Amino acid sequence: MENRSFEEYRLITESAQFLTERRQHASQIYTSINVAVFSVILFIAKDFKDEGWMTMASVFSICVMGILICLAWRAIIRKYAHLIDFKYRQLRAIEARQDMGWSHKICSREWKEVYQTDWDNGKESFSNIEKQMPGVLIWLYGAGGLVVLFFLIAGFF
Repeated sequence: MENRSFEEYRLITESAQFLTERRQHASQIYTSINVAVFSVILFIAKDFKDEGWMTMASVFSICVMGILICLAWRAIIRKYAHLIDFKYRQLRAIEARQDMGWSHKICSREWKEVYQTDWDNGKESFSNIEKQMPGVLIWLYGAGGLVVLFFLIAGFF
């Protein structure tokens, strides 16, 4: 039974690590996409500032696209967070079993001594900051889009 529990523990640990790496990779990709989108917006605003409503409409459309990209990013981060949380809850449950008495219970200790302590002290973890990033960018895209929309409606070029 001990070998079976260890094998199950090992597989879940590897799966959790894999999901964590995929979440980080997805965030890197979405960060790069957002840098590219902001670069296009700044390029259009800088080099085509006197081109009229077509330029403004283009910037507005790109802002909407940026918001949609960030909504997709936020959904992916949340999905990975739920999956990773599930894996770590399973690991802590395995560690609590009697046949795992030989274990050092690293996941349980890490949760108790690091994450729960940080949570109780009001500290933000990196993954919580990562979860907030799409919302910050949505706000920036929305604010930029509203400014552009205001100028389009007001007829100021």
